[in-house]
Order: sequence, then C-alpha cells, then structure tokens
Amino acid sequence: QQPGLVDDVTLWRKATLRVGLGKMGLTANEVEHHATVAYQAFADARSQITVSDEVLSLLTKLAKQYRLIAITNGNVEIDKFNLRGIFELVLQAGINGKAKPHTAMFEQASKQLNVAPQNILHIGDSLDTDVQGAHNAGCQSVWLNNQQANYAYRGLADVEITDIQALQYFINYV
Repeated sequence: QQPGLVDDVTLWRKATLRVGLGKMGLTANEVEHHATVAYQAFADARSQITVSDEVLSLLTKLAKQYRLIAITNGNVEIDKFNLRGIFELVLQAGINGKAKPHTAMFEQASKQLNVAPQNILHIGDSLDTDVQGAHNAGCQSVWLNNQQANYAYRGLADVEITDIQALQYFINYV
C-alpha cells in the first residue's frame, strides 16, 4: 500500500506498528504514541549487540590496510554498541538511498570515498541483497555463507566463505 517504504526498514516497521495498532480500535493519538514507544523499545533492543573480541580484532587489523565502511539495509544503530568507530562510513537504506540490491548506496560509497566501484569489495551474508547489489554496482563481493536460506539470485560471489575469520586472508594481501 505504501511502495515508498520498501527502501527504508525503519519507516516500514513504524508503519506496520501503526497499522496493527489501528486495527485495535485505538485513537489516532493513541496509535501514534504506542507506535513510537514500541518502535523505540524495539530499536533499543535491536542495538543491544556485542560483537565478539575476535571479530573486533579482525576488523581492526583489516582497517590498518583497508578503508572499512558499512552498507546496510537494516536499521541497527552502530554507534550504540561496540562497532562504534570501526567504520569510516555507514550507509543505511532509506536514509542514504534505495535498499540493496539497488546500486544507490554502492554508488554513494564510491563517490564519497573517491574509489572506483571495481575497487570496492563488499562483504555480506545475502546473495539477494549483498552479492547481487555489489555486482549490479560493478563492485566485487564476498558472500559470508553462514545461514540456511533460499535465495533467488543465481549469480556467484567473487569469493565465498563460511566463517568471517576467513577474511584473515586479506590481511597483508596487498
């Protein structure tokens, strides 16, 4: 009913809360109040993440050689947990462009970092959004294949790994 929400998971979630609460017979003011409170509780809980020391160490080592950025369709607030300061740039769907697999955020990253798309290596866990999006934008891809999921995209990642620690290979690779 609201196609414009497809690229912004935050707005989509808030709209869904409003629809559900509206079906409960609440007034418009009550719907807005409860949707706001419920979404904030969700957002706070969603950001209660602790990235392992091993992954933080890996990212720190990679950051000594590479510019690390995050391109995400999600709405987790990286500054609220222990990934704060790891990424030079964080691009989020909705706020910074259309959701992956659209090329918008990849193009924005390329432009902001002054790096050609073919020199960007995007690492992600979804063939449909991460790998396809990177390929659509002319970027390289690493597929972190650590989930049991069915994907529509039939393209192949440039590299496939099953454990994030396999990225150790890229340290001192240049």
